[in-house]
Amino acid sequence: MDPQLDPAIRRAIASGEFAKARSLWEEYAQQLENELRSGRGGAAWLEEARLLVEWSRQMALSAKSQALARLDKLARGSRVAAAYGSSSNRAPVAFRATRY
Repeated sequence: MDPQLDPAIRRAIASGEFAKARSLWEEYAQQLENELRSGRGGAAWLEEARLLVEWSRQMALSAKSQALARLDKLARGSRVAAAYGSSSNRAPVAFRATRY
């Protein structure tokens, strides 16, 4: 397996490049599958993959939470502008985060 994939995935996710991270994840999964099918992979590689999945999951949840907070802040600003007679005719929107 390419040892550079793990840090590349982490860099892509940390910088918010989720499309790039997905592509790297697909490559990582394919290489892991090939190694496991050939009998070269083992418990250590599966544990490494598990840790990377968990880290990625936590980072994605954090990014989602931050994005929802920004959207909520914009919605609050819209309600304040409407209360002060802004010319905007859009109805205020509230966003709620759900955890998957």
